[in-house]
Amino acid sequence: MSFATTTRELLASLLSSRRNFRFGDLRRRNRAASVFSRQVFTLETRTMLAATVTLSSASSVVTEAGGSTTLTATLSEAATEDVIVSLQTSGTAVSNTDYRITSNSAPITIDGDFSDWANNPAIVFGTDPLNDTHVTDSGGPGTTPAHVDHPDVDLRAFGVTHDDENLYFYFRSEGQIGRTQVADAAQGKIAGRYYVIVTMDVDQNDATGYPLHEGGYYPTTPGYDMNSEIEFYGGTFNTGNYLNHGATDQASLDQAFAEQSNGGYDPAQAAQDTQGPFDPGFVRVVPGTYKYYTQWVYKDNDPANGGNDSVTFVKDKGPIVTGIIQQQTSADGHELEMIVPYKGFLVDQNGDSIVDVGKILDLSFSLEASGELAPGQEWASDTADPLNGYALTPSTGQTVSQIRIPKGQTSASVTLTATDNQVVAPGRTAIVQISDVTGATIAGPQLVTVNIQNDDPPNIQTSPNQVSYDIDSPAIVIDSGLSTVVASGSVYTGARVSIGAGYEAGHDVLSFATQGDISGAFDSATGILTLTGIADPATWQAVLRSVTYQNSGGRPVQPTRVVTFTVSSGSLSKSATRTIQLNKVEAINVNVVADSISEAAGPGATMVRVSRSDIFGPFSVPLTQSFSNAEIFEIPDTKTIYSPIVVPAQASGITDVDVTVNFQHEWLGDLDVYLISPSGTRIKLFTDLLSSGNQLTGTVLDDQAGVSILAGSAPYTGHFTPQESLSTFDMESPAGTWLLEVTDDNSSHFGSLRGWTLSLKTLGLQAATVVLQTSNVDKAGFHGNATTTVVIPANQAEVFIPLDAVDNSILDVDAIVTIKAISVDIADLELGSDTVIVTDKETLAFT
Repeated sequence: MSFATTTRELLASLLSSRRNFRFGDLRRRNRAASVFSRQVFTLETRTMLAATVTLSSASSVVTEAGGSTTLTATLSEAATEDVIVSLQTSGTAVSNTDYRITSNSAPITIDGDFSDWANNPAIVFGTDPLNDTHVTDSGGPGTTPAHVDHPDVDLRAFGVTHDDENLYFYFRSEGQIGRTQVADAAQGKIAGRYYVIVTMDVDQNDATGYPLHEGGYYPTTPGYDMNSEIEFYGGTFNTGNYLNHGATDQASLDQAFAEQSNGGYDPAQAAQDTQGPFDPGFVRVVPGTYKYYTQWVYKDNDPANGGNDSVTFVKDKGPIVTGIIQQQTSADGHELEMIVPYKGFLVDQNGDSIVDVGKILDLSFSLEASGELAPGQEWASDTADPLNGYALTPSTGQTVSQIRIPKGQTSASVTLTATDNQVVAPGRTAIVQISDVTGATIAGPQLVTVNIQNDDPPNIQTSPNQVSYDIDSPAIVIDSGLSTVVASGSVYTGARVSIGAGYEAGHDVLSFATQGDISGAFDSATGILTLTGIADPATWQAVLRSVTYQNSGGRPVQPTRVVTFTVSSGSLSKSATRTIQLNKVEAINVNVVADSISEAAGPGATMVRVSRSDIFGPFSVPLTQSFSNAEIFEIPDTKTIYSPIVVPAQASGITDVDVTVNFQHEWLGDLDVYLISPSGTRIKLFTDLLSSGNQLTGTVLDDQAGVSILAGSAPYTGHFTPQESLSTFDMESPAGTWLLEVTDDNSSHFGSLRGWTLSLKTLGLQAATVVLQTSNVDKAGFHGNATTTVVIPANQAEVFIPLDAVDNSILDVDAIVTIKAISVDIADLELGSDTVIVTDKETLAFT
């Protein structure tokens, strides 16, 4: 393959004082780039591409914590060269925090087949101008090196990618990489040398390491610590090795050798081309110079070191030593690929890897060779502008800032994957746009917007214990300890507080204290308090802690209220509950019907209502009751009729229901019969009977019967179980209007309901004996007595007794008389009272 540079790129490189490499969002550092004069070089002729590029996303919405979409750059026509599409990100979502743009391409294989470099969008590529090779020297930072014609080191393109254990580097040269002269003493030829070098700043610290110009690399940049490089010597590959530039004098260099070899290196043998193998030691990343450096080969499972990993120290043009750095060149020699395992860089004095996933590297790519085969017979080098800020991200998805469309293809893709920021918020927006294109043109502004939906539900926790409330008391706070704490930066958009089973419309009420922009309304029909507003969890916590409950005048059937708190952020919500225990202070109530009476009214001047509030129990007195409606109802085709039975008022709960029906109908299967209680409960007695008869006579629907009504036959005399259980009515109040609902669901057949009976078994209140007393028997009393005994019958909640007015035949003022209960034979009932005004009938006359 070829990574040829377009004419536009080459022109740009000549017209600019800096090189034209672009690297997306990677960190750039200020550097004093050396500007050296270039001769007018011959340019390659390339056809300018007419292709335009567009950007699209497979989806406009993803969920965080793993939701992804494919971003595709598409050309209007296949390109004749590789097209590099640079991406720029913006929006409320933060790149590499809220989402990552990644490539999961297959790893590079060092095999001389370069197609895996062509089709891998995770690779970061750069280019270098043609014929900018220069003399290798060690001049100062401002020195301009002279041009040297050396095509073999004329670097044209380079690239880097990585996995969790290795770096992979790509080089392309105008000439042949690694070509060196073979020594021939007879012809006076000496062996040539060739170096493929990647110099690295491994700690993002310009005070450590050395500046590039000391090694003859231009442009210069300070702070480079280590090398990975390949040496060719005498016509063949020699060694792949690592370097550390962490010494400034011989003493510090000897110390570095000792540390890196675990004390095995012998300074007295420094003249040897190799020493080792030794157990690997560690590297100090400290200030250094190019002159004082260590150079070693790292080997896995080295037999010469007892099967342990080893380091062997080498010098230039030493004997061949093989290690973990591997390389392959293309058949024509223009391309080279190499693998550089992280562990070859050793660890620091703390045992931490010098190069590892999570690190940020600055990389400088260079080719360097002796001049035996060059036109000018001079040493020469070519160094590209550094790649600054290369991040060693996990290989499960290497972060990229470019989409590379290989030549001959019309599209390439990367993946945008959302990450979980642990913040509860309605959502974030990632905007990805094309910022620059090499090898094509942009078809107008190209950007995609991806909405990252929150998948972190809000948090809410209620206090564990019940809260107690006395009915008819002032409102109470439901939960002052409620918590909605989540990660900083979270936002809630709404909440709902609802009362569950047992809710009494008109009696149960929820309220709250307004805070900030949060507003709300209570729906008395449903028992739901709805709150809206965008606020942080702390504000919502204050609002929800202020919610109060009150029951005024209620007579709850259920002794508890389960209140559910629900908080929302966008489409996600979370709920928690707290139970309110309702306490009712039961009493004997006394109510005088008239507000005032005249003393002249005499006996029975008004009535006194004596009632009890514990109408919902406890029930203990059994009672069997039966009620009938003998009226005949004709049943029209496809119509519904209702036959009522009224059960008188009482304070009891149902324990058993039986229904007796009588029908005459030409086709009993047309009848659908239901029983509806005063509270609205509706039970199916029977539908679609299969009998061919035309009568139901004395048919009793009874849960305790042994045969289903569907298994019976006309005239269905006797006891049968209904299709739905009558026990559904258990503990409902029997008082009120019961309805027998009858529907004829077909036409052409006629009939009638011939009467029905409702039989009830109940448990009711026990009888209560109450003693009443008047405060002024001379004005109002009970048949001349100050007290009277009243019995509220079993299963009943009230009685009425007469109150007499008394004329004392004295001219006096109107009197206020109190009628009160002074005793009752049932425990835990408070005693009530009421007043009545007794007006004087006597008048004063003047003569």
